[in-house]
Amino acid sequence: DLRVPPAESSDLPQIDSRTLLELMQKLPDGYRMVFNLHVMEGLTHPEISALLDISVNTSKSQLSKAKRLLRQWINERFPHLVMSKMAVAK
Repeated sequence: DLRVPPAESSDLPQIDSRTLLELMQKLPDGYRMVFNLHVMEGLTHPEISALLDISVNTSKSQLSKAKRLLRQWINERFPHLVMSKMAVAK
């Protein structure tokens, strides 16, 4: 079963792991890999940069874009959920 991070570690609302996995699979490959490594696995941007052979800024950008898409899709699917504007700790 997919482990969903606690609410305080993410700016995504509490949704079930199946829904989160389904939405994550819709992300472009780069966005999905960076999101998974940073949010789900807890890697830092420098660690992701070295692992994926991308710049730290690319890692940060792809995470930001992944979260923006996920927020959009969650808001469309679950308009009753309130989204926090807080960013995941860098």
